Amino acid sequence: MSIKKLLNRLARDERGLAAVEYGLICCLIVVAMVAALNTMANAVNMTWSTVNTQTSNAVQQATGG
Repeated sequence: MSIKKLLNRLARDERGLAAVEYGLICCLIVVAMVAALNTMANAVNMTWSTVNTQTSNAVQQATGG
């Protein structure tokens, strides 16, 4: 079999396209999840920082320090 025939046959073969498409969809889902989790992590971090600040202020006021 010549190289030209082999390359033509490979170019027409579509058996693996579905797997590639599913892989790309999974990659997009993972990227979206990472972005969403990063945003959520920042919000949670800010919330706990606020709780820490308010708790420290309350303790200082209660102890008169």
